[in-house]
Amino acid sequence: MDAVISSLIQSSPAAAASLIIVIVFLRYLAKRDEMLKEISAACHAVSDRSTDALVENAKLTGECASALDKVNVTLIRINGGSPSSR
Repeated sequence: MDAVISSLIQSSPAAAASLIIVIVFLRYLAKRDEMLKEISAACHAVSDRSTDALVENAKLTGECASALDKVNVTLIRINGGSPSSR
């Protein structure tokens, strides 16, 4: 491979320069792809944690609503009314 590159440099400096540019560009793309994979993994982790938090919040909101309904029923009974009349 080194012999081919040496031959290319001697015969056509412009082609050699183009080859160097292509190699540098491909290395840049590989680094960029790795960085994008890391960012993607971090985003997925945050999204998963957010989803878990939303599910837990929805569950707790339902439990709070149920508790408030029970308190409301109890207060209505204490005050002499019926839950269905209010």
